[in-house]
Amino acid sequence: MPNIVVAEDEPVLCQLISEELTKNGFTVTQTENGREAWEVIQQVRPDLILLDLLMPIMSGYDVLTELRAHPELKETLCIVISNSGQIDDLNRAFACGADDVLIKADFNPDQLVAKVRELLSRRQVG
Repeated sequence: MPNIVVAEDEPVLCQLISEELTKNGFTVTQTENGREAWEVIQQVRPDLILLDLLMPIMSGYDVLTELRAHPELKETLCIVISNSGQIDDLNRAFACGADDVLIKADFNPDQLVAKVRELLSRRQVG
């Protein structure tokens, strides 16, 4: 059962995402700020991270930069979830090492689960 860390500071959205993933057979750990996310990621060593970019204490960009610099975690899959569809923000997320990006206003739970499964299956095949 794949393990996913959800790093999202909006409690309702974090709960919605977590419930949908759990319902679809994933093990989920929730975090509410960047520092907590980074600490949990180092402990849990998840298969995939759903990472909000704008979080308190430590931004998602910073978490992603730390993740990609960490020798044992740098290959961890990461989908950035963002309110911003601005091209500069998306380019920065990819430059920091995001594997994919989902815009909060543009996805539904089924699309989220499909994207998670797609990335995990690509990793297993590759």
